[in-house]
This record gives sequence, C-alpha cells and structure tokens, in this order.
Amino acid sequence: MMRAWLESLGWGPEAVDTTIFVFRKSVHVVGYGCMAAAAAWAIGPKAERRLISAAMVALGTAVADEWIQSFSPGRTGQVSDVAIDSVGIALGLALFSWGLRRRG
Repeated sequence: MMRAWLESLGWGPEAVDTTIFVFRKSVHVVGYGCMAAAAAWAIGPKAERRLISAAMVALGTAVADEWIQSFSPGRTGQVSDVAIDSVGIALGLALFSWGLRRRG
C-alpha cells in the first residue's frame, strides 16, 4: 500500500525502497522503546535496577522475535534487527528515566 502510494507520487524505485526501509526500522525503534518504557513502569518504582530489568525483558523479546522469524518461510532472523531494536530500547528507557526525574 505504501509502495503504491509513493510510486503514484512519481518516486523512483530506489527512493521508494529506501523510504520503506527507513519507515519499517523507525517503527521498530519506536515500538521497542515503548515496550521497554512500559516494562520499566510495570516493574514498579521499588524494584532495584528496574531499567536494567526492563531492558533485559525488551531485549529478550527482540531476540526471541528474530529467532522465531528464522523459522518463517521468506523471513530471516537478523542480528542487525536486534541492534536496531536495542537503539529503541535505549531511547525508550532514556526518555522514561528523564520523565521520572522531571516529575521529581
């Protein structure tokens, strides 16, 4: 759907492929960032090292997701995708931590 829309705008194949790639990876960054922040919130304020625990939960999910994809026809599990997800995890937890400090 996105490909057809971009092509209807007159975008060339390379620009369309690059845009879709960046969009898909950005969604992963945002999604894993939200997951990590939600995990930190769910773990609760009294838990020691809750940011590390939340990061491990989100990272474990990313690794499991890529492992499961390796069994799906037409899909591959990629270490680079886990690295991209890790960027989202770090950003999500940084924003979560910043928000906690800001609230006082």
